[in-house]
Amino acid sequence: MTRYGYFDSPLGPLLLARDSAGLCQLTFEHHKHPRPIQEDWLRDDQAFIETCEQLGAYFSGKRRSFDLPLSLRGTAFQK
Repeated sequence: MTRYGYFDSPLGPLLLARDSAGLCQLTFEHHKHPRPIQEDWLRDDQAFIETCEQLGAYFSGKRRSFDLPLSLRGTAFQK
């Protein structure tokens, strides 16, 4: 099941999504071509505590890289 939540970045709200393997989507909520939240997704802000902490540290200049599990999707070229 895919879970989603939000992070209020200095650049605007970010939509976060994850599955059982890790983060699978991080997009600007108000992007020109937004990726919609699917009907079967579950809102779960608790699933993104670590992601939001790392993003907060990044935007405050305290972090330059991330240590989060990812769930990469797409073709071999896209990954």
